[in-house]
Amino acid sequence: MLSTQQRYALEKDGHVFIPEFLPDIDIVSCGKIIGEIITPHLLLNGQEADIVNTLIPKNKIKYQNNTYSAIFGLDEFPYHTDLAHSTLPPNYLMLRCIEGATDVKTKIIRSGDVMENYDKIKLRKCIFKPRDKLSIMSSFPLPLIFDNGFLRWDSIFLHPANKFAEEFHNWMSVTKWHDIERSYSLSNKGDCLIINNRTSLHSRSSVPDKAKSRVVERIYLSEIWK
Repeated sequence: MLSTQQRYALEKDGHVFIPEFLPDIDIVSCGKIIGEIITPHLLLNGQEADIVNTLIPKNKIKYQNNTYSAIFGLDEFPYHTDLAHSTLPPNYLMLRCIEGATDVKTKIIRSGDVMENYDKIKLRKCIFKPRDKLSIMSSFPLPLIFDNGFLRWDSIFLHPANKFAEEFHNWMSVTKWHDIERSYSLSNKGDCLIINNRTSLHSRSSVPDKAKSRVVERIYLSEIWK
């Protein structure tokens, strides 16, 4: 269970970093202490996706375009919402360090800062569609603003479905967030970064050759225990 201070930080900032949190237990046991773990979606073959995702830096994979690692390789990832192309993206995601790398940063911005810098009326008119059917999560047009005010974003797996969405897509592709972004290195075993996936966007910095041994695990949570 998170402390009162940690829960406050998660609510206020949209994320909380906990260094070396219970480093000797597995991520599922750790997640059950923090909140309700979920399996976020089903695959096209009807099977559930893995509860735990192991994230290891990879070179770009030619002819594959269904994951960020395959598309960007060791280059920087753009800001995004995890599973933005689902009807309701997961509430929270947790990243947990298995093999650390000081030179690789997970960067975070508040989606509220995005909305404050863009026309609110136009935001609510933006409609996207999933890029392709990677799963059975959704095949319907998706509003950029959903569930009473949360913002979803993914420049790769969401395609603009109207002119407002196209304008927003173009704006996000050139806007820089260096002045307001927060960044964290998952350096030590057990380092945890919990992100509110509906109030924050996150990205990953580029990976230098010496950091290719980095291993991070990820799970999704529907709620955080109080």
